[in-house]
Amino acid sequence: MVSSVANNAYTGSAATSSTDTADKEVPVLCTVSNGTDAYGNPTYPSGCSSTLSFPRYALAGGGRLFVADGGNDRVLVFNNIPKANKPSADVILGQIGDQVDQSSDATNSLETPSSMAWDGTNLFVSDTYNDRISVFSVGTNNVQYQAVRNAASFNITANGAIAIGGTIQAGDVATIAINGVNYTYTVQATDTLQSIVSSIAALLNNANNGAGDPNLVAVADTLNLVVNLTAKLPGELGNNVAYSVAVTAAASATSADLAATAEGGYLTGGGGAANVAPGTLVSIIGTGSPPTPWAPI
Repeated sequence: MVSSVANNAYTGSAATSSTDTADKEVPVLCTVSNGTDAYGNPTYPSGCSSTLSFPRYALAGGGRLFVADGGNDRVLVFNNIPKANKPSADVILGQIGDQVDQSSDATNSLETPSSMAWDGTNLFVSDTYNDRISVFSVGTNNVQYQAVRNAASFNITANGAIAIGGTIQAGDVATIAINGVNYTYTVQATDTLQSIVSSIAALLNNANNGAGDPNLVAVADTLNLVVNLTAKLPGELGNNVAYSVAVTAAASATSADLAATAEGGYLTGGGGAANVAPGTLVSIIGTGSPPTPWAPI
């Protein structure tokens, strides 16, 4: 497999002072906000171009520094050897951007990369949990990441989810932030977890005088207590939609009983060639199959 290097970013760690040694270094925190919490304070993603998770290997070659960022399923590339703390990588291999971890067996994806080798032209990466060696070559990125589509597919849209749990306490407030815009729902005494799921979906879809949130559509899954989110923008553009959820306690309570959890910081999977979109033709071969071997999904 040969993949072109795509433009993007990296990570590092910073010492607490100029005299600190390596054992006193602390993780670099993300500095670009991805929205606000229920109190209007800025929130930050847990991962970005300034974070590392279980780095497995570092390699210098061709004037570049390569770091196998195993826990984030990516390789970070510096076009010049960093000479200061908190550097930002010039290239990310294996991921769409610096805040998305989409480990899979797709051609340009990595899953827990470990050791690496450089032959002067190509970077060889041990793609551990995909049981393969991936080869990346420096060059012009003529075909963008995930640009390939399944035959006969429509656009593959990005998705996310908000899970609802806990118990009912009247007055608890759930705040859902979509690209920095907050939507709030106050729990009623007559609510059930199922009705809260439906109410949050309706809140997002009926905002802006019925036009709904401009970035996504919400669908209530009352069986699994999940609000499913689907980007309105087609393909990988939907991967830029940030979302989060926070719950604050009722005024008469010391803590909230309702629980709400966002699946991730951004909608993901937009334009993913590994997914099957509506309109794709799928062949199913085997005993007990339907009379026709082709069926649209």
